[in-house]
Amino acid sequence: MEAQSVQVDEQVSEAGEANGAARVEAGEADVAARVVGAGAARGAVDQAGGSDAAPTLEDGRTRCSWVRGRPEHHLFHDAEWGRLPDTEAPVFERVLFTCLSRGLPLVDVLDQRMAIFEAFAEWDYEKVAAMTDEEMDALTARGGVFADGGALRRIRDAATSCIAIKNEFKGLLDYFLTMPALLPEEQLTDVAARFSGFDKDDAARLIQLMGCVGGSVQQWSHERDCWIY
Repeated sequence: MEAQSVQVDEQVSEAGEANGAARVEAGEADVAARVVGAGAARGAVDQAGGSDAAPTLEDGRTRCSWVRGRPEHHLFHDAEWGRLPDTEAPVFERVLFTCLSRGLPLVDVLDQRMAIFEAFAEWDYEKVAAMTDEEMDALTARGGVFADGGALRRIRDAATSCIAIKNEFKGLLDYFLTMPALLPEEQLTDVAARFSGFDKDDAARLIQLMGCVGGSVQQWSHERDCWIY
C-alpha cells in the first residue's frame, strides 16, 4: 500500500509539473502572438504605401482619438486597450508603455513594440530591474523610442517596484485583479505609490491601459464616441 501511495504521489507531481510547463508555454506563445500580430499589422500598412495609404485600411468605425488615422494599431485598441491581460508578461508591457508614453504618443510607442519586447528582456521585469547603467546608455544611443534616458531609468525603477508587488501579491496580474475593490481615486493613489517614479498621471495611463477600474471597463478606457464605449 505504501509503494502504491508513493507511486500515486509521483504521478500527481509529474502531472502538476506538466501542467505548469504547459501554462508557461502557452504564456510565451501569447506574448509572441501579441508582438508578431502588431508587426504584421504595421507591415500591412507599409505594403499599402506607408502612412499616406493608411486610410484604405479603415473600417468605418469611430475609435478613440489617440488611435484615429493609425489603422495598424486598431487591433491593439479593439482587443487590448482597457483590457487586463490574462498572463503576467503582457502586464509588464503595459508598465513599459506607461513609462515610454509619458513623453511620446502611445501610437509611436506601439510602432516599436517588437523592439521594446526585445530590448527589455521579453517583458521579464526581474531581468529589466538588473539592467546596468551601461546597458541603459547603449539603449539610449539607439535613439527613437529609447532616446529618453530618464524614461529608461524609470522603466528600471518600475521593474524593481514590480518585484516588490510580486512578492506581496504573487504577481503583477494578481495585484491588478484587486483594483476593482478600490474606488477610482484610491486606485490612482495606490498605483502612484507602488510604482517608483510614477505620478498620478502615470497611474491614470496605466489604469486606462489595464481597464482595472470596477464597473464598465469601456466607459473608463474609451471615449464616448468610440464604437466600444
